[in-house]
Amino acid sequence: LNLSRSSGIVVTEVTTNSAGTTAGLQRGDVILTVGGTQISTVPELQRAVLAAPSQQAVEIGIQRGADQMTLAFTRITNGAIARQASLAMTRAKD
Repeated sequence: LNLSRSSGIVVTEVTTNSAGTTAGLQRGDVILTVGGTQISTVPELQRAVLAAPSQQAVEIGIQRGADQMTLAFTRITNGAIARQASLAMTRAKD
């Protein structure tokens, strides 16, 4: 994958009409932070998403290729986004 980091969660799939699609996530993005919390594992990602306030935008720090950027998502239902995320992301590795 030619990643410059050894932490984060690699997006392997973005489900159509999902919060990830709305946020602008793309296959190959590496999620580094959610709501300011560093993310290194899928369970950390799930906890951060579930801890996000419902109906409020939450920032996601990502790496896309050589660029780092910030996206945002809004959690609408309890757990649905976290469950989707765990199916479509893997831990970044060197």
